[in-house]
Amino acid sequence: MPSRARSLAEDLRSRDDAQLARALLLRADTRRPIPRSFADLALRLNTGASVIEALDDLTAAQLATVEAACALAPGGRFGVTELAEGLDTETAVVAPLVDDLYDRVLLWGTPDDLRVPSAVREVMGPYPCGLDSVVRENLPGIRLALADPVAFEDRVSLAPDPARRLLLDHVWGPPTVPDLAGRDWLAAADFMASDEAGGVIVPREIALLLRRGVLVPDAALQPPLAPQPDPGIVPHAAHAADQFVRDTDRVMQWLARTGLPRQANGAFPARDFDRLATESGLPGSTVALILAVASAAGWTGSDADGRLRPTQDYDRGLTEERADRWACLVLAWLTMQRAVPRDPARLFAGRPDAEVPRHRRLVLRALAAGARDDPGRWLSWYRPRVSVPADQLTAAGVEAELLGLSFGGIPGEGGLAAVAGVTTPASMAAAIAPDLPQVTDRVILQADLTATSLGPLEPPVERRLAEVATWESGGGATVFRFTPESVRGALSRGIDGDAFLTWLRDHSATPVPQALEVLLADQRTALPSTSIHAVTCVVMCSPDESQRLTGDPHLAHLRLRELAPGVLACGADPTVVAAELLDRGILVTTHPTESGHVPPDGVVTPAAAIPDPDRVVRSLREVEAGDVVGAVEPPTPIPAAPSQVQAALAAAADAHGRLWLTFASDDGERITHLLEPLDLHDGDVCAFDHTAREIRTIPLERIVATAPFA
Repeated sequence: MPSRARSLAEDLRSRDDAQLARALLLRADTRRPIPRSFADLALRLNTGASVIEALDDLTAAQLATVEAACALAPGGRFGVTELAEGLDTETAVVAPLVDDLYDRVLLWGTPDDLRVPSAVREVMGPYPCGLDSVVRENLPGIRLALADPVAFEDRVSLAPDPARRLLLDHVWGPPTVPDLAGRDWLAAADFMASDEAGGVIVPREIALLLRRGVLVPDAALQPPLAPQPDPGIVPHAAHAADQFVRDTDRVMQWLARTGLPRQANGAFPARDFDRLATESGLPGSTVALILAVASAAGWTGSDADGRLRPTQDYDRGLTEERADRWACLVLAWLTMQRAVPRDPARLFAGRPDAEVPRHRRLVLRALAAGARDDPGRWLSWYRPRVSVPADQLTAAGVEAELLGLSFGGIPGEGGLAAVAGVTTPASMAAAIAPDLPQVTDRVILQADLTATSLGPLEPPVERRLAEVATWESGGGATVFRFTPESVRGALSRGIDGDAFLTWLRDHSATPVPQALEVLLADQRTALPSTSIHAVTCVVMCSPDESQRLTGDPHLAHLRLRELAPGVLACGADPTVVAAELLDRGILVTTHPTESGHVPPDGVVTPAAAIPDPDRVVRSLREVEAGDVVGAVEPPTPIPAAPSQVQAALAAAADAHGRLWLTFASDDGERITHLLEPLDLHDGDVCAFDHTAREIRTIPLERIVATAPFA
């Protein structure tokens, strides 16, 4: 801790950069808008709203320490030793709690001279630890009691029973004493005082004498559970993670074939929803969870008829590894603001709740701490000021197990970081990838028209089978059944029966049963001579190029099908197809038409990244230094459209770079300054102005030109 400071702003100024960055990280609400000086930062940290948010992130042990500090503050100088005595524990136990509260700027000063910000004292209330906050040690009765505590206790023991009981009933608070029998005797004996409103109150000095100096009795300074060893990735978690991805694919394939209609209030028709649950072989609550997570990930959207269907983001993700797709789903679950209701068909009928993601992360914290049997009890210590509804507490635990999180799905420090929302999809995927179950591309075809795999199937193989057969069971052995309805539906969607038989022979460990060949032949002859297909993109090329495109595994997710020699069609957006072909080194010409693609429905646009604390600290230091850099002649500004300005600012912010901006000042004067963008939010850019040596916020509409900084 730094040397003694006279104000909170001075204390912040004296901290090193790492301490300031940690304070901004723990008190993220103070980073937007970016403070312009240390005085501004101190003011922001010492506001009621910011303090309330900070207190909500404290454990019961930290809250007890804050309350004890607020109770000691009116008495003058205090330090870690006095806090330890008030909490009836050792200094070594309290010191780490004080250090953490210092990092959060809920305390400031030095270890032997701690201070409590005024906003913290206001939020904690007028009677912290049940003590009056007014010092009255100069009153005659209190002065005598402090001078001879033994004589004071003797006087209390000799007091009339009503007076003694009334005094002892209010020793631990609240200090205000009602007009009951014995109060007049206590007032006459100088055991009472008057507050500002004229009421009778137990003085803090009297209460502390009777408490033997203890501020918080039985303070919960330790969690109710002992730390649990890191289980690592356990088989149950890895298999559950793999199964959730497969279940999601099964639901998405059903949506691609049929679509799920929605009513005017956003709910699904019960009959259609139940049909989806029945045909996918999943409970309704699991189907609703998958739909909610897929929506949050941007994998579903509404078509022109308002039916829920997979989006192009889902199609593009099919080429990714299982671990990457699982990580995408987990992060979508952590951030989505919807909870599965009792009636799962009404998933999208209610309003999103911004508190749901926070509750979900808290439950994961409890599970990571080993509180699987009673997470509510552990959370009552870990976040006593936050109330997690019982239904969300139960639902989050069940959903975490389905996703493979509740038994070690995210191990060690990666797990804690994921719960805190700072883990990247890549790190989560790397953590679980080695433990995902091994997959196979081989199936066993039997005469009862089933295809069985002795283990999880490779996703492309499973999706191919799901196009023609009906899924019956998963897990260790996946079973598909060929039925007349499933085969006829596949053929009507344009699947080539002969090509599918050839594919089966390549992936079957047994010969193709004659019954299956007969079924395919019979259903092919029963098809109508006329069929209708939905197409949003047509690719015209040479016949040789057509064979190359349809045989390219990197383009398989586009589902290109040949209508005629050199004519291919698919349901993907033309711009997406063009980009994919260009990535494969194929030059194309496009003929733009209106696309029927509908953006994903129900996707919550992620908030812009909160400004980097290290850059904010560096900017504050430069503002404080006030050094004027040698004049640099700005280049000729280049007029830019709003989209170009925003792109240039975003690129500079990501690269931690600088650029010249020409903009209108508050006086309407057009000026050109060298700026380093720190944050883009709500149509404004907050940047460090290297020309004026200040942090300024500029509305984007005022910026008219930009120029790169060499």
